[in-house]
Amino acid sequence: MSAPETIDEARWSLLAQLGVRHAHLRALAERLDADFTVESYGYEQFSSLGDIRLRAVVSDQLLRTAHAIVDNLLAAGLHRERLDELVGGGRTMSKGVEAAVVLRDGAGIDIALTGFFGALPSALDCLAGVAIAVARLPKSITKADINDLGPLTAKQLAKGTAAQQKTWNDLATLVAAQEAFPPRIA
Repeated sequence: MSAPETIDEARWSLLAQLGVRHAHLRALAERLDADFTVESYGYEQFSSLGDIRLRAVVSDQLLRTAHAIVDNLLAAGLHRERLDELVGGGRTMSKGVEAAVVLRDGAGIDIALTGFFGALPSALDCLAGVAIAVARLPKSITKADINDLGPLTAKQLAKGTAAQQKTWNDLATLVAAQEAFPPRIA
């Protein structure tokens, strides 16, 4: 008899079943989980935050935001799966179909579309929040938006060390490259 699957293992398994490639995301989440310690009040990388309560809150925000990426991708995948069930190879309207059935199906399609197009951008915004926290960008984690990963102003850059400025510029360059050549959807 095998050991029962943990919730984390079930999340990764479900993402795979939904066709979501997640190897890098899983590696990130596992690294963040492993680096989070009680002794450091969260993450050692935030030890420069003198207030241990603030360090604990920021660390917790980072960890929860990383987990939210997975949750949002799961939601998007499940909504897409439901949409496929509802419309599959297309929809045809049979004669004599009851109005209630038509309304129920239409509402189901609307719910699936709204859910999908809400969850996917939320996953990207959570990814931006993780990048902001890890790279120590001078931006808000809680108000993170994928657009926050673009180039910083000179005033924002001046807030960082030389190493941070290089990291921030490298991140902006990577984001710009992805925007110029987005991945093809298979």
